Parts: sequence; structure tokens; C-alpha cells
Amino acid sequence: MCVAMCCNRSVTEELAGKEKLVLQEECELVTVMEVVKGQLEVTTSHIYFFDHTPSRETGETQDFKWQLAELREIHFRRYNLRRSALELFFIDQSNCFINFQKEVNKKAKNVTDGFLFPVLGLVG
Repeated sequence: MCVAMCCNRSVTEELAGKEKLVLQEECELVTVMEVVKGQLEVTTSHIYFFDHTPSRETGETQDFKWQLAELREIHFRRYNLRRSALELFFIDQSNCFINFQKEVNKKAKNVTDGFLFPVLGLVG
């Protein structure tokens, strides 16, 4: 389930010693209607997406927070003919498509294989 966050703070400011930042990368959230530039932050219990696009007329930002416990599957995807994206599937049948500026680098792959797959009970 996607929960819109009320403010655009960094996860590190929000953490009270319970969560540890595992990965922080610039990326794009790809939807049917638009591509939203932002930042993906993965902690030990949540995945955060912070919208970095200029302020819209309505003032709404697309900041999201997902619990790792709700994550069901992760798939590496191609976007614009590059291996630069991940698609995340959640237990409530929702999903999100995240594209990185460069190909999914070794750091992100190591985090996925070494951290997220064990959370999901999968072997990378």
C-alpha cells in the first residue's frame, strides 16, 4: 500500500535509531502518465521515494513510503533499451516501476541480492 508522506524530508532526519539507511540513489518513478524524478532510499524496514520535480500548480508531491514487509517480488527490467530499472510488487497487488539514471549498478544489485531477497525469503 502506498502512503503519501506529508513532507519532503530525508529519511535520515526521520529515523530514530530504529531504521538504518541501506541504499540511497537518484531515480525516476515511471507511471502511465508521467516520469517523476526523485530519490529512492531503502532502509532496514521501509522503501521511500521522494519527489524532486519542481513544485506543481496544486503543490502536491509524489512522495511514497512502502514497508518491506509488504514487498512480495522484485524484477529487474529494461527501460528505454537499458537494464536500468526495477519493478517492485507488493502483497496488496500494487506495483511501482523505478528507473535509475545508469544501469542498475553493482551496489544496487548487491543490496537487492544481499538484503532484499533474504527479506522476501528468496535466493538471488
